[in-house]
Order: sequence, then structure tokens, then C-alpha cells
Amino acid sequence: MYQGLRSEGAVMEKQKGKAGYYVLSVVPLLATLMIQVLSGLACSVIGSVVYTVRITMNGETDLLNDSAALQAAVTDYIMQYIIYAVIVAQILTLIGVVIWYGILIKKKNINRPVKDCVNVRTVLMCILAGIGLQLVIDFFLNIVALAFPDAMGAYSELIEMVGIGETTWISLLATVILAPISEELLFRGLTLRFLRSAGVKFAIANVLQALFFGILHMNLVQGIYTFVVGLVLGYVAGKCRTVFLPILLHLCFNFAGTFFATLLAGKSGWLMQSLLMVIGVLMLAGAFFLVQKEIKVSGGTKAESQADESLDVNL
Repeated sequence: MYQGLRSEGAVMEKQKGKAGYYVLSVVPLLATLMIQVLSGLACSVIGSVVYTVRITMNGETDLLNDSAALQAAVTDYIMQYIIYAVIVAQILTLIGVVIWYGILIKKKNINRPVKDCVNVRTVLMCILAGIGLQLVIDFFLNIVALAFPDAMGAYSELIEMVGIGETTWISLLATVILAPISEELLFRGLTLRFLRSAGVKFAIANVLQALFFGILHMNLVQGIYTFVVGLVLGYVAGKCRTVFLPILLHLCFNFAGTFFATLLAGKSGWLMQSLLMVIGVLMLAGAFFLVQKEIKVSGGTKAESQADESLDVNL
């Protein structure tokens, strides 16, 4: 009887542990959204105060008596600097996630060392996958623009509003450097691992972390294609047993988006877009072949199978 009670207590403790991991898997998304909202609010408040003081000192008091005109002017003024709020939010997120991820890695490091991940095969795989994904997604975004112009218009407006629609050093810092590092550590580093530790099968855990990744972008069009990208990044992270390769792949994807957006803006017809899409598919096929080679080297499939059987990936 005593042994039975101990066994039942152990089961209950294990269930509580799994429930805790489920809760933790949502925390990275919620914390990031909170940081973004607070950064945006801080930017709005500071921008409003600075602009009001500025026009007061310049003697433009007539504008203060017209609330509608004042609100429009303040909004335009804030939008000029919103990209800096994005940068601040990303830096704060990156600091928090590096500390959190570092603590988990110290407790139990199941990742492969970076030196074992970086080779000609993996770098080429990331380049092919990043560019290939971007080319294929660009093709379908053009179709979306024709079929759902309002949705595409809202997406384009959001991109322009946050200041990442233009190719500047500050937008490159936000999209090509900070975003890949922070988002990979958040979703492929923390969320995916928490879900696996809760006993979720890899395929389902990968779908869930990709869903959270899509929700983070708070836009239907971007949310759908980032969900697809998140699936690819999660697959690479889980099967190759490293978060470094998804960071590199994500960096290549975002850089390719910036590069092709600048290079092909208004210059490519449907024939060129179709050709680029085919090239993208071929690049993805090549990347998939290379990642399968890397999985064999890393033992990723065997490690995932063992984790699925034991459901005991403690952190």
C-alpha cells in the first residue's frame, strides 16, 4: 500500500511538472508581446511630450487648440522614430532571453557545440533554405496581393509603419541581426524545449512553437508565412540539435527578403517571379538533402525518437 501511494505521488508530481512546462512554453510569447506593447507606449508618451514642448517653444500655439490636427501631427512625429522603439524592444527581449536560455543551458545542455555545427554543409544548407524560402514566399505573397488586396495592403502598411520597409542600417540591425537571434532563442530555444519537456511529441511541439511565432507578428499575412518559416526553423533546431543553425537560416531568410525587395522592386513580371519561385523550390530541395545529411551526423532522429519514447527531457 505504501509503495502504491508513493507511485501515485510520483505520477502526480510528474503531471504537475508537465503542466508547468506547458505554462512556461507560452511565457516567451506573452513576455515578448508585453515588451513590444510597453516599448510602443513609451515611444508614444515620450514622442507626444517632446513634440508638444517643441511646438510650444516655437510659438506654434494654434496647433494646441486644434486637437485633431495636433493628434495627426504627433502621430506623424512618432512614426519617424518608431523603428527605435522596435530596436529597444528587441534589445530588451534579447537580454532577457539570453539570460533565461543561458540558465537552462547550464542546467542541462542537450545542444551540440557550435564548432560541431558549423561546416560547409550546414552553412550552405542555411543559405539555400533561407533564400529558397524567401523566393517561394515572395511568389505567393504576389498572389495574395491579387486575391486579397486589402489584407496585403494592411501588411504593407504595417511594415512601412514600423520602419522596416526601407533599407537602412537601423532596419537591417532590427531585421537581420536582432530579430533572428532573439526570436530563435525564444521559440526554437525556449518554447520548443519546454513543449518537449512537457512530453509533447516533436511534430506537435514544432507546430505549436511555429504557431506562437506567427502570432507574435500580429498580422494575418505575415503570421501565416512566418508560421511556415517557423516550421522549417523548428525542424532544423530539433533534428540537428542546435539553435545556432536556425539563427543562421533565419538571418539568411531576412537578409534575402531585404535584398530581393530592393533589387526587384517594381522590376519583375510574372514570368520572372515564376522562374524565381522554381529556383526557390530547387534551393529548398537542395537544403533538405543537406539537412538530412546533417541529421545523420548529429544523431538528431535517434535523439528525438528516444525523447518521444521516454518523454523525459529534463532541463
